[in-house]
Order: sequence, then structure tokens, then C-alpha cells
Amino acid sequence: NGELVTLEQRQVATFGPDTPAPDPTPLGPPVRERVLPAHDAFCMPDELRRSGRLVIDPASPPDFLTSKGATPAEVATAVEQVRKLVVDWVEASERAGDASLAQEVVCVGLFDDVKGANSMAVGGNWLLVGIRDLYTMYGVHGGDGLGAVEFTVGHELGHILQQKAGMVFPGPTVRGAEVHADCMAGYLMGIAVPPGTTSPAQAYARTEVHRVGDRAVDNPGHHGTPEERTTAFERGWAAGSIAQQGSQGLQQTTTMLKVCSLFAP
Repeated sequence: NGELVTLEQRQVATFGPDTPAPDPTPLGPPVRERVLPAHDAFCMPDELRRSGRLVIDPASPPDFLTSKGATPAEVATAVEQVRKLVVDWVEASERAGDASLAQEVVCVGLFDDVKGANSMAVGGNWLLVGIRDLYTMYGVHGGDGLGAVEFTVGHELGHILQQKAGMVFPGPTVRGAEVHADCMAGYLMGIAVPPGTTSPAQAYARTEVHRVGDRAVDNPGHHGTPEERTTAFERGWAAGSIAQQGSQGLQQTTTMLKVCSLFAP
């Protein structure tokens, strides 16, 4: 119906089980991969300003999902979930007195991650969630996979904000940027939940961020150990939960970037 809803009110898409995804590829444009054509037109802030009404155009699922038994309705539900997550965070930030987040995100969509389960931020404009990545998260976490998806979307949104802020994370690996984005995912999730409130999404997101950690500390693609990534996420969640209490005029985007730099240098 186009209305913004809470996590508990959302219908959760369910896909079948699959093997865990490999570590996500570092930031970069998709190569020989395509944005699903029916899902590439959701852009903010124009769409957001239409009272938050979202127009979802269910497409025929790509071959990968049809081979897993996914229906167009399930795919459409997944697309709607991803888009509503971003809108919810923008709305939460605006309630806390900061409208800047609405000006940061440009487009949100699914893409056919043919090279392997992956989600990514591209060019500071697109937040792309891979269909295999979605399938993997729902497979690992079952019908409660939305919390894992929420973490992933928040993480990639964090990368977009890093790019727009011109942040640089020197070092032999990508760990700094990745753990910082983990913290921002926690902050975004926390800002939408009243302080002291227990959210099922937090538990599933915590499981997901731990799952995608790695111990290849000398590999340039090292994203952070499971413990480092979980700690960054939890601290971001705590900071976001406190910030959402309504400090009018607080620049949430700037605050989030700074807070997470302290937690995840």
C-alpha cells in the first residue's frame, strides 16, 4: 500500500537454503553484470518525496531464482524490503532533525550477481543487492533472513556515504573501510529502534556480520575478523539507538561517520 511499515509488519520473503556466500568483493563497478531492468528506477529523493509511496514492478525472476522455485511475488517482496529499509532510515534520521541522509542515497536496486553472491555500492550513486546474496542470506537464516539483509543494505549504504564524504582508509587491506561500514550498518539499524528495545533483526544481523568475517589478515581483501566486525556493528547499533532519541538539528550522517571512525579506525 506504499505506507512505511516497521520491521515486524513487513512480509518476509523466503527462499530455499544455499551454501554460504564468499566474502563480498571490495568496492567497484559490476563487470559484465546487469541491473535487473524492472528494478532500476527507484531513486531518491524524488520518489521519497511522494509521501514515501513505492511503486514496485514485479518482474519475472531471473533463471537463478526460478531454478530455486522463487515466484515473482517473492522477488517483488524482496525488492520492496530492500527499498523500504533505506526509506525507513531516511525517515528515522529526519525525525531526529536531520534531512541530509535523503540527499545522499541516489538509487537502490537488485542486480544479477552472476560472478557469485555479492552486494555492492557503485560510483557513490547505486546501492545494489545481488539476487544470489539475497538467496544466500535467506537460506542461512531461514524466514528470519530480513535482519541479515538489513545489515547488508546498511553496510553498502555506509560505503556510499564513505565515498561521498571522500573518506580514505589507508592500509594493506580493505579492513578499515569494511569495519567502518559494519559500524554504520549498526548505527542505521539502531537509529530506527527505541533505546533499550530488543529487535529480532539485531540478533540475525549479528549472526550475519559474524558469518562474513574472515581471518585472512594478510590478504588485501581482508574485511575484518568475525569478532572485529561484530564489535563494530554492536557499537554502531548502540550509538544509533542513543542518537535517535531526537536531538533536533543533529547531523546524523556526519555524526555516524565520525562515531564509526572512532569505533572502527
